[in-house]
Amino acid sequence: MLPDAIRRAAGKLADDGERILLRAAHGEGNVVRALYQAVSVGETFFFRHPEQFAFIGRTMVPEWIAARKQRINVWSAGCATGEEAYS
Repeated sequence: MLPDAIRRAAGKLADDGERILLRAAHGEGNVVRALYQAVSVGETFFFRHPEQFAFIGRTMVPEWIAARKQRINVWSAGCATGEEAYS
């Protein structure tokens, strides 16, 4: 994900990824903004990436059941309008 975001920002600024990171480290405002926009998610809704939930159900849940896990810790990043907590 991050390498893709860096490539998107680099393409937008007509530069390569390594130079984009260097320019951002030097505080070039337009580069920092382009990177921020490339890594930010500008949308929010329930189950935005269904393939992730399918992967968890197909691989992780069966492992947890087989291991008789009593407790599963999950971290969920915040969502602008609150849906993420319910996904």
